[in-house]
Amino acid sequence: MKKRLLILALGLVSLLTLAIATSVLAAASCATAAWCSSDQWGQTSQFTPFIMYNDVWGATTGQTIYANSASDWGVSANFPETSGVKSYPNASLDMSGKTLDTLGSCTSSFNTSPPSSGSWEVAYDIWVPSEVMIWMSQHGAVGPIASAWNSDGTPVAEATGVVVGGQTWNVYRGGSNVVSFVRTSNTNSGTVDILAVLNWIKSKGWITGTSNLASFQFGFEITSAPGGLTFSNNSYSINCGGRGGSGTTATNTPVRTSTTGPTATRSRTPTTGPTATRTNTPIPGATATRTSTPGSGSTCSPVTSTITAPFTFDGVGTFCWQSANLGSYVNSWNTNSVSINGVNVTNVYMAAGSFPAKINNNYYVSYNSSVAWGHFEAK
Repeated sequence: MKKRLLILALGLVSLLTLAIATSVLAAASCATAAWCSSDQWGQTSQFTPFIMYNDVWGATTGQTIYANSASDWGVSANFPETSGVKSYPNASLDMSGKTLDTLGSCTSSFNTSPPSSGSWEVAYDIWVPSEVMIWMSQHGAVGPIASAWNSDGTPVAEATGVVVGGQTWNVYRGGSNVVSFVRTSNTNSGTVDILAVLNWIKSKGWITGTSNLASFQFGFEITSAPGGLTFSNNSYSINCGGRGGSGTTATNTPVRTSTTGPTATRSRTPTTGPTATRTNTPIPGATATRTSTPGSGSTCSPVTSTITAPFTFDGVGTFCWQSANLGSYVNSWNTNSVSINGVNVTNVYMAAGSFPAKINNNYYVSYNSSVAWGHFEAK
Protein backbone atom coordinates (compact mmCIF):
# COMPACT_ATOMS: atom_id res chain seq x y z
CA MET A 1 0.00 0.00 0.00
CA LYS A 2 2.78 2.43 0.93
CA LYS A 3 4.51 1.67 -2.37
CA ARG A 4 1.31 2.42 -4.29
CA LEU A 5 0.82 5.69 -2.42
CA LEU A 6 4.43 6.63 -3.15
CA ILE A 7 3.98 5.92 -6.86
CA LEU A 8 0.76 7.95 -6.88
CA ALA A 9 2.45 10.84 -5.10
CA LEU A 10 5.39 10.79 -7.51
CA GLY A 11 2.95 10.80 -10.44
CA LEU A 12 1.11 13.80 -9.06
CA VAL A 13 4.38 15.62 -8.49
CA SER A 14 5.42 14.91 -12.09
CA LEU A 15 2.15 16.30 -13.44
CA LEU A 16 2.41 19.36 -11.23
CA THR A 17 6.01 19.91 -12.32
CA LEU A 18 5.00 19.69 -16.00
CA ALA A 19 2.13 22.13 -15.51
CA ILE A 20 4.41 24.59 -13.69
CA ALA A 21 7.08 24.24 -16.38
CA THR A 22 4.49 24.95 -19.07
CA SER A 23 3.28 28.04 -17.21
CA VAL A 24 6.86 29.25 -16.79
CA LEU A 25 7.52 28.71 -20.50
CA ALA A 26 4.40 30.66 -21.43
CA ALA A 27 5.40 33.48 -19.09
CA ALA A 28 8.93 33.54 -20.51
CA SER A 29 7.61 33.55 -24.08
CA CYS A 30 5.22 36.38 -23.25
CA ALA A 31 8.05 38.37 -21.68
CA THR A 32 9.91 38.53 -24.99
CA ALA A 33 7.03 38.49 -27.49
CA ALA A 34 5.71 41.53 -29.32
CA TRP A 35 2.18 40.39 -28.49
CA CYS A 36 0.79 37.95 -25.98
CA SER A 37 -2.71 37.07 -24.79
CA SER A 38 -4.36 34.52 -22.53
CA ASP A 39 -7.82 35.87 -23.28
CA GLN A 40 -10.30 33.43 -24.76
CA TRP A 41 -10.89 35.68 -27.77
CA GLY A 42 -7.52 37.49 -27.78
CA GLN A 43 -6.59 38.96 -31.15
CA THR A 44 -4.30 41.54 -32.73
CA SER A 45 -3.98 43.16 -36.16
CA GLN A 46 -0.48 44.56 -35.56
CA PHE A 47 1.13 42.02 -37.90
CA THR A 48 -0.26 43.44 -41.14
CA PRO A 49 -1.89 42.02 -43.22
CA PHE A 50 -2.64 39.19 -40.80
CA ILE A 51 -4.84 39.01 -37.73
CA MET A 52 -3.65 36.69 -34.98
CA TYR A 53 -6.33 34.91 -32.96
CA ASN A 54 -6.10 32.93 -29.72
CA ASP A 55 -9.56 31.50 -30.53
CA VAL A 56 -10.31 29.27 -27.53
CA TRP A 57 -13.77 28.61 -28.90
CA GLY A 58 -14.39 25.20 -27.29
CA ALA A 59 -13.27 26.15 -23.77
CA THR A 60 -12.96 29.34 -21.72
CA THR A 61 -9.37 29.20 -20.44
CA GLY A 62 -6.24 27.10 -20.78
CA GLN A 63 -4.25 28.71 -23.58
CA THR A 64 -1.76 31.55 -24.08
CA ILE A 65 -0.68 32.77 -27.49
CA TYR A 66 2.51 34.76 -28.08
CA ALA A 67 3.78 36.22 -31.35
CA ASN A 68 6.52 38.30 -32.89
CA SER A 69 4.95 38.05 -36.35
CA ALA A 70 2.58 35.83 -38.30
CA SER A 71 5.69 33.82 -39.15
CA ASP A 72 6.98 33.50 -35.59
CA TRP A 73 4.42 32.57 -32.97
CA GLY A 74 3.24 29.80 -30.70
CA VAL A 75 0.84 28.77 -27.97
CA SER A 76 1.06 27.08 -24.60
CA ALA A 77 -2.11 25.04 -24.09
CA ASN A 78 -3.39 22.95 -21.22
CA PHE A 79 -6.63 21.11 -22.04
CA PRO A 80 -7.87 17.78 -20.63
CA GLU A 81 -7.94 14.56 -22.67
CA THR A 82 -11.62 14.88 -23.58
CA SER A 83 -13.46 14.96 -26.90
CA GLY A 84 -14.35 18.14 -28.71
CA VAL A 85 -12.07 20.78 -30.20
CA LYS A 86 -10.96 23.34 -27.62
CA SER A 87 -9.16 25.94 -29.72
CA TYR A 88 -7.83 27.01 -33.08
CA PRO A 89 -5.06 29.59 -32.58
CA ASN A 90 -4.28 30.92 -36.03
CA ALA A 91 -2.93 33.55 -38.38
CA SER A 92 -5.78 34.82 -40.56
CA LEU A 93 -5.64 36.61 -43.92
CA ASP A 94 -8.68 38.50 -45.20
CA MET A 95 -9.51 37.41 -48.77
CA SER A 96 -12.88 39.17 -49.09
CA GLY A 97 -13.44 40.77 -52.48
CA LYS A 98 -11.75 37.85 -54.24
CA THR A 99 -13.33 34.80 -55.85
CA LEU A 100 -11.76 31.49 -56.77
CA ASP A 101 -11.97 32.37 -60.45
CA THR A 102 -10.12 35.67 -59.89
CA LEU A 103 -7.66 34.40 -57.30
CA GLY A 104 -4.73 33.61 -59.58
CA SER A 105 -1.94 31.70 -57.87
CA CYS A 106 -2.26 30.78 -54.19
CA THR A 107 0.52 28.98 -52.34
CA SER A 108 1.66 28.77 -48.74
CA SER A 109 4.74 27.49 -46.90
CA PHE A 110 5.05 26.60 -43.22
CA ASN A 111 7.36 25.10 -40.63
CA THR A 112 5.94 23.99 -37.28
CA SER A 113 7.01 22.18 -34.12
CA PRO A 114 3.94 20.50 -32.58
CA PRO A 115 4.18 18.29 -29.47
CA SER A 116 4.47 14.50 -29.56
CA SER A 117 1.44 13.99 -27.31
CA GLY A 118 -2.11 15.27 -27.02
CA SER A 119 -4.77 15.36 -29.74
CA TRP A 120 -4.47 18.00 -32.44
CA GLU A 121 -3.90 18.74 -36.10
CA VAL A 122 -1.87 21.37 -37.94
CA ALA A 123 -4.26 22.72 -40.53
CA TYR A 124 -5.30 25.42 -42.92
CA ASP A 125 -8.90 26.60 -42.63
CA ILE A 126 -9.98 28.12 -45.92
CA TRP A 127 -13.37 29.85 -46.23
CA VAL A 128 -14.68 29.93 -49.80
CA PRO A 129 -17.18 30.79 -48.15
CA SER A 130 -17.99 27.18 -47.12
CA GLU A 131 -15.19 25.55 -45.20
CA VAL A 132 -12.18 23.75 -46.66
CA MET A 133 -9.65 22.26 -44.27
CA ILE A 134 -6.17 21.14 -45.28
CA TRP A 135 -4.57 18.87 -42.67
CA MET A 136 -0.77 18.72 -42.78
CA SER A 137 -0.17 16.65 -39.65
CA GLN A 138 -2.22 15.15 -36.85
CA HIS A 139 -1.87 13.27 -33.58
CA GLY A 140 -4.21 11.53 -31.17
CA ALA A 141 -7.99 11.23 -31.19
CA VAL A 142 -8.90 13.58 -34.02
CA GLY A 143 -10.70 13.07 -37.31
CA PRO A 144 -12.23 15.11 -40.13
CA ILE A 145 -15.93 15.78 -40.56
CA ALA A 146 -17.41 13.09 -42.81
CA SER A 147 -20.75 11.92 -44.17
CA ALA A 148 -20.39 8.38 -42.79
CA TRP A 149 -18.23 6.28 -40.49
CA ASN A 150 -16.90 2.74 -40.60
CA SER A 151 -17.79 0.18 -37.94
CA ASP A 152 -14.49 0.92 -36.16
CA GLY A 153 -15.42 4.59 -35.87
CA THR A 154 -13.09 5.90 -38.57
CA PRO A 155 -14.51 8.41 -41.06
CA VAL A 156 -15.33 7.30 -44.60
CA ALA A 157 -13.41 9.21 -47.26
CA GLU A 158 -15.01 10.54 -50.44
CA ALA A 159 -11.73 9.81 -52.26
CA THR A 160 -8.39 8.27 -51.26
CA GLY A 161 -4.89 8.60 -52.63
CA VAL A 162 -5.71 11.82 -54.45
CA VAL A 163 -2.58 13.53 -55.81
CA VAL A 164 -3.03 17.31 -55.89
CA GLY A 165 -0.28 19.93 -55.84
CA GLY A 166 2.39 17.23 -55.71
CA GLN A 167 1.08 15.72 -52.47
CA THR A 168 -1.18 12.76 -51.68
CA TRP A 169 -4.42 13.23 -49.77
CA ASN A 170 -7.52 11.48 -48.52
CA VAL A 171 -10.57 13.68 -49.04
CA TYR A 172 -13.59 13.86 -46.73
CA ARG A 173 -16.86 15.76 -46.98
CA GLY A 174 -19.64 16.14 -44.44
CA GLY A 175 -21.66 18.49 -42.31
CA SER A 176 -22.63 21.65 -44.15
CA ASN A 177 -20.31 21.02 -47.12
CA VAL A 178 -17.12 20.91 -45.04
CA VAL A 179 -14.38 19.48 -47.28
CA SER A 180 -11.18 18.20 -45.64
CA PHE A 181 -7.97 17.35 -47.47
CA VAL A 182 -6.00 15.12 -45.08
CA ARG A 183 -2.40 14.40 -46.01
CA THR A 184 -1.69 10.65 -46.08
CA SER A 185 1.55 11.18 -44.13
CA ASN A 186 2.39 13.81 -41.53
CA THR A 187 4.76 16.64 -42.29
CA ASN A 188 5.83 19.52 -40.06
CA SER A 189 7.01 21.68 -42.94
CA GLY A 190 6.35 22.16 -46.62
CA THR A 191 4.57 24.12 -49.34
CA VAL A 192 0.91 23.80 -50.22
CA ASP A 193 -0.70 24.68 -53.54
CA ILE A 194 -3.98 25.96 -52.14
CA LEU A 195 -5.33 26.94 -55.56
CA ALA A 196 -4.85 23.38 -56.84
CA VAL A 197 -6.78 22.03 -53.85
CA LEU A 198 -9.64 24.49 -54.36
CA ASN A 199 -9.79 23.81 -58.11
CA TRP A 200 -10.00 20.05 -57.45
CA ILE A 201 -12.94 20.64 -55.11
CA LYS A 202 -14.54 22.94 -57.69
CA SER A 203 -14.19 20.20 -60.32
CA LYS A 204 -16.37 17.99 -58.11
CA GLY A 205 -19.09 20.65 -58.01
CA TRP A 206 -18.76 21.09 -54.23
CA ILE A 207 -17.82 24.77 -54.45
CA THR A 208 -18.18 27.43 -57.14
CA GLY A 209 -15.65 29.76 -58.67
CA THR A 210 -17.78 32.86 -58.26
CA SER A 211 -18.50 32.89 -54.52
CA ASN A 212 -16.86 35.64 -52.50
CA LEU A 213 -13.92 34.33 -50.47
CA ALA A 214 -13.53 35.06 -46.76
CA SER A 215 -10.60 34.31 -44.42
CA PHE A 216 -7.65 32.02 -45.16
CA GLN A 217 -6.25 30.76 -41.85
CA PHE A 218 -3.40 28.58 -40.64
CA GLY A 219 -2.84 27.23 -37.16
CA PHE A 220 -3.22 24.43 -34.63
CA GLU A 221 -6.62 22.87 -33.99
CA ILE A 222 -6.27 21.51 -30.46
CA THR A 223 -8.59 18.93 -28.92
CA SER A 224 -6.45 18.04 -25.91
CA ALA A 225 -3.15 19.12 -24.40
CA PRO A 226 -3.01 17.31 -21.05
CA GLY A 227 -0.48 18.59 -18.56
CA GLY A 228 0.40 21.56 -20.74
CA LEU A 229 1.90 21.42 -24.25
CA THR A 230 3.66 23.89 -26.52
CA PHE A 231 2.86 24.39 -30.22
CA SER A 232 5.36 26.47 -32.20
CA ASN A 233 5.06 28.05 -35.63
CA ASN A 234 8.64 28.63 -36.80
CA SER A 235 7.87 30.17 -40.19
CA TYR A 236 4.82 30.84 -42.34
CA SER A 237 4.00 32.63 -45.55
CA ILE A 238 1.01 32.74 -47.87
CA ASN A 239 0.65 34.49 -51.21
CA CYS A 240 -2.81 34.42 -52.75
CA GLY A 241 -4.18 36.78 -55.36
CA GLY A 242 -1.60 39.45 -54.55
CA ARG A 243 -2.28 39.31 -50.82
CA GLY A 244 -0.33 37.85 -47.92
CA GLY A 245 3.37 37.55 -47.24
CA SER A 246 4.90 36.43 -43.97
CA GLY A 247 3.60 39.20 -41.73
CA THR A 248 5.60 42.05 -40.28
CA THR A 249 7.56 42.12 -37.06
CA ALA A 250 5.97 44.45 -34.54
CA THR A 251 8.10 47.16 -33.00
CA ASN A 252 5.85 48.11 -30.13
CA THR A 253 6.47 47.21 -26.50
CA PRO A 254 5.39 43.67 -25.63
CA VAL A 255 1.92 43.71 -24.11
CA ARG A 256 -0.72 41.34 -22.88
CA THR A 257 -3.99 42.22 -24.50
CA SER A 258 -7.56 41.94 -23.39
CA THR A 259 -9.93 42.00 -26.31
CA THR A 260 -13.67 42.28 -26.22
CA GLY A 261 -16.26 41.01 -28.60
CA PRO A 262 -15.64 37.30 -29.07
CA THR A 263 -16.41 36.44 -32.60
CA ALA A 264 -14.99 33.12 -33.49
CA THR A 265 -16.92 30.08 -34.42
CA ARG A 266 -16.25 26.57 -35.35
CA SER A 267 -18.39 24.08 -37.12
CA ARG A 268 -16.99 26.37 -38.17
CA THR A 269 -18.59 29.47 -39.11
CA PRO A 270 -17.15 32.88 -38.73
CA THR A 271 -20.18 34.59 -37.33
CA THR A 272 -20.91 37.48 -35.10
CA GLY A 273 -21.75 36.23 -31.68
CA PRO A 274 -19.93 35.13 -28.65
CA THR A 275 -19.01 31.59 -29.21
CA ALA A 276 -17.78 28.97 -31.30
CA THR A 277 -18.49 26.19 -33.56
CA ARG A 278 -15.78 23.94 -34.69
CA THR A 279 -13.23 27.14 -36.13
CA ASN A 280 -13.70 30.18 -36.72
CA THR A 281 -12.48 33.58 -36.34
CA PRO A 282 -14.31 36.20 -38.28
CA ILE A 283 -12.57 38.67 -40.47
CA PRO A 284 -13.41 42.23 -41.45
CA GLY A 285 -15.68 42.37 -44.44
CA ALA A 286 -17.62 39.44 -45.74
CA THR A 287 -17.92 36.49 -43.41
CA ALA A 288 -18.68 32.91 -44.13
CA THR A 289 -21.81 31.61 -42.51
CA ARG A 290 -23.55 28.30 -42.38
CA THR A 291 -27.29 28.21 -42.85
CA SER A 292 -29.68 25.61 -41.56
CA THR A 293 -32.26 23.95 -43.73
CA PRO A 294 -35.81 24.77 -42.74
CA GLY A 295 -37.78 21.84 -41.45
CA SER A 296 -41.45 21.31 -40.82
CA GLY A 297 -41.46 22.70 -37.30
CA SER A 298 -42.01 19.23 -35.89
CA THR A 299 -41.13 17.66 -32.56
CA CYS A 300 -39.25 14.41 -32.02
CA SER A 301 -40.52 11.52 -29.95
CA PRO A 302 -40.41 9.80 -27.63
CA VAL A 303 -38.66 12.34 -25.42
CA THR A 304 -35.57 10.73 -23.91
CA SER A 305 -34.97 13.35 -21.24
CA THR A 306 -35.37 17.02 -20.41
CA ILE A 307 -32.24 19.18 -20.64
CA THR A 308 -31.32 22.80 -19.99
CA ALA A 309 -28.29 24.92 -20.87
CA PRO A 310 -25.47 24.56 -20.20
CA PHE A 311 -25.63 21.03 -21.58
CA THR A 312 -23.01 18.87 -23.32
CA PHE A 313 -23.25 15.36 -24.69
CA ASP A 314 -20.60 13.19 -26.35
CA GLY A 315 -21.26 9.73 -27.71
CA VAL A 316 -23.13 7.23 -29.84
CA GLY A 317 -26.90 6.97 -29.95
CA THR A 318 -30.25 8.40 -30.94
CA PHE A 319 -31.94 10.76 -28.53
CA CYS A 320 -34.82 13.21 -28.31
CA TRP A 321 -34.23 15.97 -25.79
CA GLN A 322 -36.84 18.47 -24.66
CA SER A 323 -35.64 21.87 -23.43
CA ALA A 324 -37.16 25.19 -22.42
CA ASN A 325 -33.71 26.82 -22.50
CA LEU A 326 -30.90 26.08 -24.97
CA GLY A 327 -28.79 29.05 -23.88
CA SER A 328 -27.07 31.45 -26.27
CA TYR A 329 -26.04 28.91 -28.91
CA VAL A 330 -25.98 25.27 -29.95
CA ASN A 331 -23.19 23.44 -31.75
CA SER A 332 -22.42 19.90 -32.88
CA TRP A 333 -19.87 17.86 -34.79
CA ASN A 334 -19.25 14.27 -35.89
CA THR A 335 -22.99 13.54 -35.88
CA ASN A 336 -25.23 11.93 -38.47
CA SER A 337 -28.07 14.34 -37.77
CA VAL A 338 -29.15 17.02 -35.32
CA SER A 339 -32.33 19.06 -35.57
CA ILE A 340 -34.22 21.55 -33.41
CA ASN A 341 -37.99 21.52 -33.90
CA GLY A 342 -37.43 20.00 -37.33
CA VAL A 343 -34.77 22.50 -38.42
CA ASN A 344 -31.55 20.83 -39.54
CA VAL A 345 -28.53 22.01 -37.53
CA THR A 346 -26.28 19.00 -38.17
CA ASN A 347 -22.64 19.77 -37.35
CA VAL A 348 -23.13 23.52 -37.37
CA TYR A 349 -23.15 26.40 -34.92
CA MET A 350 -26.41 28.30 -34.43
CA ALA A 351 -26.82 31.39 -32.26
CA ALA A 352 -29.95 31.82 -30.15
CA GLY A 353 -31.25 34.55 -32.44
CA SER A 354 -31.59 31.95 -35.23
CA PHE A 355 -33.35 29.28 -33.17
CA PRO A 356 -36.71 28.17 -34.59
CA ALA A 357 -39.87 29.12 -32.72
CA LYS A 358 -40.66 27.05 -29.64
CA ILE A 359 -43.36 24.42 -29.80
CA ASN A 360 -45.52 24.40 -26.68
CA ASN A 361 -42.85 26.56 -25.00
CA ASN A 362 -40.14 23.99 -25.69
CA TYR A 363 -37.39 23.06 -28.11
CA TYR A 364 -37.12 19.46 -29.25
CA VAL A 365 -33.59 18.37 -30.13
CA SER A 366 -33.19 15.22 -32.20
CA TYR A 367 -29.64 13.80 -32.04
CA ASN A 368 -28.03 10.85 -33.83
CA SER A 369 -24.37 9.85 -33.97
CA SER A 370 -22.68 6.56 -34.76
CA VAL A 371 -19.29 7.46 -33.28
CA ALA A 372 -18.08 7.97 -29.73
CA TRP A 373 -16.80 11.44 -30.57
CA GLY A 374 -20.16 12.70 -31.76
CA HIS A 375 -20.84 15.95 -29.91
CA PHE A 376 -23.71 18.29 -29.09
CA GLU A 377 -23.68 21.31 -26.82
CA ALA A 378 -26.12 24.01 -25.77
CA LYS A 379 -24.55 26.85 -23.80
